[in-house]
Amino acid sequence: MGLWDYLLHMTDKITDKWFRKLNERPEIDLRIYKVRLRCFISSDAPTDGQIENLIRGIEAVTTVKNLVQFQNKSANRTTRVYEIKFELEGVRPRETYVELTLIPEIKKIKGVSVSNIRGKIEQVQGKNLKEYWAGPAWSAKPEKNIQTMPHTPALTIGSVLQDWMEGAVQAYDTPMNTQNMAYHVMVPVEELWDLCNRYYRSGEYDFDTRYQDFIKNGPMQPVFVAVGRNGRVKLTGNEDAVWFAKKSGLKELPVFFSYQRQV
Repeated sequence: MGLWDYLLHMTDKITDKWFRKLNERPEIDLRIYKVRLRCFISSDAPTDGQIENLIRGIEAVTTVKNLVQFQNKSANRTTRVYEIKFELEGVRPRETYVELTLIPEIKKIKGVSVSNIRGKIEQVQGKNLKEYWAGPAWSAKPEKNIQTMPHTPALTIGSVLQDWMEGAVQAYDTPMNTQNMAYHVMVPVEELWDLCNRYYRSGEYDFDTRYQDFIKNGPMQPVFVAVGRNGRVKLTGNEDAVWFAKKSGLKELPVFFSYQRQV
């Protein structure tokens, strides 16, 4: 190949490369959020289906769900809680969208008014959603051997309790089986630590021995958390794992919820 042919060949390669770059679609950073709005529906409002369709027509809204367990009817109006998912691009503030776009547009629907926002506006899909999950072993330094995976953020223990108290809703009712254990969801250690006793149940030697086993093998069982319709939450099993996770710096532990009338 002569010099001229070589130069033509390299020019074609460079041109082809840049054309491919120009035709590539840039990655779009879409983030999906969820919010629950308590609404008052008067007697002159559209039908249930029409209201939901009108909400779906609002900019960025993807899905609308009427949480019937929270519905309450009176002579003049009906109280409903709508769970609404919406999609924003990039770091557009979710609170600003809800306050300045979503709620004002819902208020335009005849016979519909918004009372308040129930709970927090949660991100359910998008960037920077990760949970820590180890392979066969857990480490005192989780960042060295713990894999990351995208996931839907877990509800707080307080949210699980609130759903159970207000509507007998079991937020997590189907356990998953991983690592030869059954658990509902991964929960931040800091939340579980608030439920622990202030003193470890055994002596220092027992703690050190069991702690080393935890570092080597990880939790062999989930932490058992009981939530009651009476508004109480209690650790009912494997509290030791919370102590060990707190000391090691582990971020999350598997949890199994039990739903009870009284705790």
